[in-house]
Amino acid sequence: MNSELKIKYNTLLSLILEYLQNGLCLALSGGVDSGLLAGVTARLLQNKTVYTKTFALNFFKNKFYAVTFKTPLYSDEEIFAAKKLCKELKINHFVIPVDMKKMPKALFKNPKDRCFICKKAMFKNVIKFCKEKKLCTIIDGTNFDDLSVYRPGKKALEELNIKSPLAECGFTKNEIRSLAEELELNSIAKKPSAPCFATRLPYGTFLDIPLLKKIEESEKFLHKSGFAECRIRFHNPVVRIEIPENLFTEFLEQKKKIISKIKSKGFKYITLDIEGLRSGSMDE
Repeated sequence: MNSELKIKYNTLLSLILEYLQNGLCLALSGGVDSGLLAGVTARLLQNKTVYTKTFALNFFKNKFYAVTFKTPLYSDEEIFAAKKLCKELKINHFVIPVDMKKMPKALFKNPKDRCFICKKAMFKNVIKFCKEKKLCTIIDGTNFDDLSVYRPGKKALEELNIKSPLAECGFTKNEIRSLAEELELNSIAKKPSAPCFATRLPYGTFLDIPLLKKIEESEKFLHKSGFAECRIRFHNPVVRIEIPENLFTEFLEQKKKIISKIKSKGFKYITLDIEGLRSGSMDE
């Protein structure tokens, strides 16, 4: 571990230890960022040398929970990953089901600030959970890179006083992956990003849950076909598939199988985006 990363890691440890003393809740998506926070916190909980006489190990264990939202806006694969990680780390985990019928109607219009609307509504459920468990601090996996790109959800986090320790300590995405490798969190170190399925539709396109399910199923098929990183963007009636450019040849070799499977979901036109996989292409 290089000196800069070590300094950031030690700062993160101190911050999380401070939060633990009054009860801590982690919003765990199943991805690498929040997954790293789960791993770091688990290390603190399992390292008896960091505890004082005042704060015993068992006290801390009852003061930390990871929570994951169950919603059609995220893949079931992410919930499975979150459950698996928490089991491996031996930390408390709770799944919060999201009733889409109770979500703000404005969300389904898929406006540019949908992340603000969605996060504010969903995190209110976390706040309720924390009051029941007497947990004073909620943290999420926002990183330093996220601060320089369009992320309307950040405003919701600020309004609800959700802490983002990775961003606060200056961790970039690459540093998060590096630290995950150093801590031997192998299940998340190289895990591809898996953003909300609403990002697969242009702004202003109605968030139809059955449609999002078809997109999820199509992406799962691509995962099984060897394309761990992919996005299926839908511009009615055209499907635009994003994969890394170095996998174009492999993709075209499986073209017939892929077209057949995706068309079986009801999609009419299937295209491959020759610009390749990129984050936030709907914001271009």
